[in-house]
Amino acid sequence: MTLAGPHRYRAILADSVPFRGLDPGAMDRVVGPGMLLEAAPGSQVLYEGERSSPGLYVVVEGEVEVHQGEARLNVLRRGDCFGEYSLIDGKPTSASLRAISAARLYFLPSGLFQKLVVNDSQAAATIYRNLLVELIARLRDMNTAG
Repeated sequence: MTLAGPHRYRAILADSVPFRGLDPGAMDRVVGPGMLLEAAPGSQVLYEGERSSPGLYVVVEGEVEVHQGEARLNVLRRGDCFGEYSLIDGKPTSASLRAISAARLYFLPSGLFQKLVVNDSQAAATIYRNLLVELIARLRDMNTAG
């Protein structure tokens, strides 16, 4: 994976699951410390069982597959996020992720996320609410599918 600046993806990030509804100043504080990762097709981005949370990821280009072993659980596209489970509860990652196509991912390391939470309670409340709504939607989908 290579690194680049995330500012050119600001509009996508502003409409992404975790950052939807943040005011422009808060978006600047969120986008600024993050970075852009590039993942080649087939490359692993996150491994199931990692002991510490690397941080929060948002897909800005391409597709990423969520899997456990060889079982595909989901495909994430532009604006979708991952890494939030471990970021919130501090437990090992629950699934692995690999790029299906060439992908660009916004990445906010967990230490910088925690600093944002401490220093900007309004932005933190918006991000946590967005993540909670997303997690509830996933649970509801699972309940109706089973």
